[in-house]
Amino acid sequence: MNASKTFEEARARTKAVYERQAAAWDRRRPKTLVEKAWLDRFLNVLPPGGRVLDLGCGTGEPLGAYFLKSGYALVGVDYAAEMIAIAAKRFPQAQWLVQDMRRLSVEGEFDGVISWDGFFHLSKEEQRAAIPALAARIRPGGAMLLTVGPREGETTGTVVGETVYHASLSAEEYRDLLARDGFSEILFAPDDPDCTGHSVLLATGKGAV
Repeated sequence: MNASKTFEEARARTKAVYERQAAAWDRRRPKTLVEKAWLDRFLNVLPPGGRVLDLGCGTGEPLGAYFLKSGYALVGVDYAAEMIAIAAKRFPQAQWLVQDMRRLSVEGEFDGVISWDGFFHLSKEEQRAAIPALAARIRPGGAMLLTVGPREGETTGTVVGETVYHASLSAEEYRDLLARDGFSEILFAPDDPDCTGHSVLLATGKGAV
């Protein structure tokens, strides 16, 4: 089987993997905030009590819990209904929606949009389309925080032993897209050793566009 066929099949199966493995994923997902430094950088540029959109929110822990504890209004979106059911039971004070980030029907604007371990499941073409669509939902002065890959390409990973799809654009293309959408500060940290090797993209200072 050639590589493109392998990636195509993994991408087609990724949603079903999360639906099937929601409870097991939740048990295995560390609840300690190794992401805290990045989350704080993101939240520190948002207004107190601002509105946050968490895409690929999973079961709401630990990220959603941290946003709520910090006083933010949270809307969590995931395409796996089983994930959303767990999150809604834990944190009924937030809004939890079963939606696909490629076809959002969320109402209103947000001060910040985050997708931690979610955005990189989109293909490169889908990412190119998603970034301006998400930026359009962010209020002036707002921020976007994404985990991506360290370099352009496609690969696979695993969730509870099942294969899932990953893709990334280049750092230069991410910067170009985000600058075009009005962000004044764009920080990219590939394979961050202080965040379990995540490659993190933080765009802040969105202007009125």
